[in-house]
Amino acid sequence: MLFDARTRSFAALGGVPRRGIYDSMKTAVDKVNKGRGRIVNARFAVMCARYLFDAGFCNVASGWE
Repeated sequence: MLFDARTRSFAALGGVPRRGIYDSMKTAVDKVNKGRGRIVNARFAVMCARYLFDAGFCNVASGWE
């Protein structure tokens, strides 16, 4: 669902941002390390590489950041 929504939003907006900010959702993150470190899952990493954007993540349970 995340990947389809991102693809459709890029098409609707006519481009891709340089950076996306995400919550630490399981769709994207396999493991949360100390601080802001994240180990992203392979599928999410492929999406970032395909569309050439960097992903940033909010602190855990702090989606309002």
